[in-house]
Amino acid sequence: MEYFCKAALEDMAELIDFLNMVFSQSSHPHDFKAMLPKLYGDDADTARYHYIVKEEGRIKAVVGVFPTEYHIGDTLVKVGQLGSVSVHPYARGKNYMKRLMDWAIEDSQAQGYDALVLGGLKNRYQHFGFQPTEIELNYKFIPENIRHQLKDVRPDHIVFKSVKDASDEDIEKVFRLCGRQRVYVERGEHFFKVLESWYMETWIVEIDDEFSGYLCASADGTWIREWLMTSQEAYMPVLKRHFEMKCPEAVSISCAAYEREKNEIFGRYSEHCIVESGHQWRIFNFEKILSAMMKVKNSYMPLEEGRLEIRIHNGSDETLCKLKWGNPSDEKTEFMDISLLEAEEAFFSEAGIYRNYGRKAGYLYKNWFPLPLYTNELDAC
Repeated sequence: MEYFCKAALEDMAELIDFLNMVFSQSSHPHDFKAMLPKLYGDDADTARYHYIVKEEGRIKAVVGVFPTEYHIGDTLVKVGQLGSVSVHPYARGKNYMKRLMDWAIEDSQAQGYDALVLGGLKNRYQHFGFQPTEIELNYKFIPENIRHQLKDVRPDHIVFKSVKDASDEDIEKVFRLCGRQRVYVERGEHFFKVLESWYMETWIVEIDDEFSGYLCASADGTWIREWLMTSQEAYMPVLKRHFEMKCPEAVSISCAAYEREKNEIFGRYSEHCIVESGHQWRIFNFEKILSAMMKVKNSYMPLEEGRLEIRIHNGSDETLCKLKWGNPSDEKTEFMDISLLEAEEAFFSEAGIYRNYGRKAGYLYKNWFPLPLYTNELDAC
């Protein structure tokens, strides 16, 4: 007999075994305790965030929703990271994933989440209102970029030190540096477990024996998932040092559109840049997230004054979103009708620039959209 419930602490060992088995069957071998210690490490207290189905007392399907708080400028946004979506191979075809997803979305909205975020196949999750809803810039560096453009740079004075050997003072500097970003996720006491996600290694960067930043890279050095420096001029010398230490064939680095200073530097020195849609979002509170992201965008691209009302349709449900920028006293209010999936793409994705959605292109109202929504892979699930 099937039983739908939230997982309890005593389910945790079986839950991890279940996830390892399902994901290892569908792709490469998985070890969730090592891969996501923030969620499945020995001291993790996350069982209650899993929606599960049991048959005869055994787990047969799982959907996880893990709470995070995004600091978007001066606005705090409650976002659920949705992940660990899995069904036992012998239980497929019983509609378990759909029923769990519907429950998780309804429950998250009732708990006051402003949005949910996930990664995965677009067509699998569009049915639930998710849409690729981010702008992500992916830079690729190859040894030739370093050899030719940084030939006169000598990084001998740059040292990488494992965060495990860092002083309390350096740890505090890491926290402060992260908190100075335009947008960041509150990680609290799990800060460094988050940085260990997806098998990343965290390094303190010292220049002339002084703390100068930190970076999180894969063991082979081919991916840098998070990288913050106290000085913009330090990025490329540090990257040259990284190439000398790891000798990768290439290094990939992802950036948000609002990281203007880093994009300026990486664009100048990289082999190429690919602009992509990142994670998929299911947005509940459009007005809050749009307003917060408009403030972020205005910090580097002054927005034009205006007033806009948006009617967002999702089946029989309808949401009215009111936006204003500046003091448009002489401006009339403009109106827009758009579906949920179209709104998520049009307002936040680079793809929206190239769509008409069967209507006039008024969704590109003034210079407001697209807004630079982004989730660091280390904060995702």
